[in-house]
Amino acid sequence: MPTTSPTTTEKANIAVIGAGWWTQGWHLPQLSRNSGATIAAIVDQSPHPKSNLNPNLESLAVLGEKYEAPIFSSVQELMAASSVDLDGVLIATPHATHFSVVAVLLEEAMRRNRSGEKPLHLLMEKPMTTDVHEAKKLHDLVKEYQEAGGEGVFLINHSANYRIQTQKARKLISEIGDIRHVSAFFASPLIWIFDDPANKGWNEPTGGMQGNGLAWGQSSHLLGWIFHVCPQLVPEKVFCIMNHSEATR
Repeated sequence: MPTTSPTTTEKANIAVIGAGWWTQGWHLPQLSRNSGATIAAIVDQSPHPKSNLNPNLESLAVLGEKYEAPIFSSVQELMAASSVDLDGVLIATPHATHFSVVAVLLEEAMRRNRSGEKPLHLLMEKPMTTDVHEAKKLHDLVKEYQEAGGEGVFLINHSANYRIQTQKARKLISEIGDIRHVSAFFASPLIWIFDDPANKGWNEPTGGMQGNGLAWGQSSHLLGWIFHVCPQLVPEKVFCIMNHSEATR
């Protein structure tokens, strides 16, 4: 059965997985104001997400009522709910959980592709994963899906890549010639997050993470930007020196 394209009058049904500080402050309000989207489900393993960055986070039950969306405690529970019709999923869970969540969603995308159903589109917060082996597995799963004819989109949310100055830089660099050297710098005024031990989700490693902090929370944006603006670059070797904050180490 061929996949049909949505008309301009249809809304995309979007599930949001992870209902913490970033989701409650940005993703859910923005989606609720988007005339082309409907919040189809809200998922979090905690009935009442907590964050030192916002002590007034709302419970899952309140969010469900506020945005008129069903709530679930896991991605597996969401996938088992036949009453939820999804076009896309936004993943904003803790860094170390990205692979396990997206692996389930890609399995659903592959099932849909085999059955001739509509594609499932995925937008995941950075970083892609916190383990190089998981990153390779995720890459291979997406490649397998695409080679099988899957039409769903899988994107990492490096928002700076979609700014007009970035698009112009990408076009200009492609016209200038061969890249011989890249020097890049990234800074953001977020010491209030990364130098406060109370912000455990941003500063303490989980899963198989090597450290946490600014490198995982922000530096991934810089690498995402470089390889977007210079898509012809292919890494051959990677070397890194990491410092630890005296406050959060």
